[in-house]
Amino acid sequence: CAYHAADHDMRAPEVRRHAARVADYLWVAEDGLKMQGYNGSQCWDTGFAAQAAADGGLCDEFPELSRGVWGFLERTQILSTEESAGSPAAAYEGCG
Repeated sequence: CAYHAADHDMRAPEVRRHAARVADYLWVAEDGLKMQGYNGSQCWDTGFAAQAAADGGLCDEFPELSRGVWGFLERTQILSTEESAGSPAAAYEGCG
């Protein structure tokens, strides 16, 4: 954490830069506190499984698997492609 790295100095520039970004990840909505975060390992797990399928030569044998993996990753990752920029979620990623 920046606070510890700056030897507990709340005035340190790195702590101030870090604190300035807190509102990007935590905010209060009408139904309570919200957090923008990346929870779980589903994307990593999916990526590793897809890599194993590709390395094993299974993508051509299971084309639905390849399409499903791409769709899942497109829906759950940071949105950066032209297609995903049209997604309603893009507004939350600064792409929209």
